[in-house]
Amino acid sequence: MIMTITAGPPEAVAYIGGFGPACGAIEGLWRGLAAELGPRGVRVIVVRSAGSPDTPDVRETFKLHAQATGVTFEECLANFSSATLLKRLPLVAEVANVATMMASDGASAMTGTFIHVTCGSRE
Repeated sequence: MIMTITAGPPEAVAYIGGFGPACGAIEGLWRGLAAELGPRGVRVIVVRSAGSPDTPDVRETFKLHAQATGVTFEECLANFSSATLLKRLPLVAEVANVATMMASDGASAMTGTFIHVTCGSRE
């Protein structure tokens, strides 16, 4: 089994550079790998996160985004959170729990798919 985690939105969003398109490219590559490796019994999964604010890199990214848009860190986090159905962003432990489940035999029939651990992101 091959798994990756992406965190970028599928469409263009200001102040994140090429991160979203790069995640889209990774997801496209993984779908192609699933088609090529599936007949050999290799599963390929993408776990898509909305970004976990309890990680240092995501916190730093939100701080930079807040600075670029002239809002506080808390306002920036609230803005990103409000764009999800659960009105929050996933914690890194929640993303890890789903990745563990996808790597288990319980998900043995899944391949070439994207698992959204985004708290219901609308993107």
